[in-house]
Amino acid sequence: MYHNNPTSRRFLSAIAAGLLLSVTHNVQAAGSSSATVNFSATLVGGTCNVTVDRVTIPFDSVSSSVIIAAGQTGIDPQLLTLSFSDCAGSGGLIPKIQVSGTTITAGIPLFRNNNAASDYSQGYGIRLVQQGQNTAINHLDKLALADINEPISVLESRPLTFEARLSCGSCTPGPGLTGGNLNATVTFQFVYE
Repeated sequence: MYHNNPTSRRFLSAIAAGLLLSVTHNVQAAGSSSATVNFSATLVGGTCNVTVDRVTIPFDSVSSSVIIAAGQTGIDPQLLTLSFSDCAGSGGLIPKIQVSGTTITAGIPLFRNNNAASDYSQGYGIRLVQQGQNTAINHLDKLALADINEPISVLESRPLTFEARLSCGSCTPGPGLTGGNLNATVTFQFVYE
């Protein structure tokens, strides 16, 4: 049976307050300490390992007049094939290859490294196209590798072949078109967007 006794209410309140102070006192007595953790991550929708069958493509010495006669089409086609492995990713995105490298514009984009040496050519470069296509690839172009509805794993059985040719594009005669050495570097990066 419960009695409404003010003394017992005060006694219970005093016990509750004492317990509360005791808990608070223990937390403060333990001191405080902190630690900071920094997290970082790169989140990608999908990925594939990309390999190339040729890391260097040497062209033979050739007369600049032969290249000029060929015009934008260029000469001495060299094939380069990209292969894909360990592809994984979620659906709803399109796998692509982004092509990058230093280019000049000579009616069409031509890949060529910058070089100030006196024996370095001017106006000549590498015309790069996807095999079976005619459009010259430019710096930062992205080429779709599959349809949005296809699983990314299909790339493992779908190599991508490019054709590289020596060209001077529109081949405008003058001091901007001189023979000499030529080097070009192209990077192929897998993107999933």
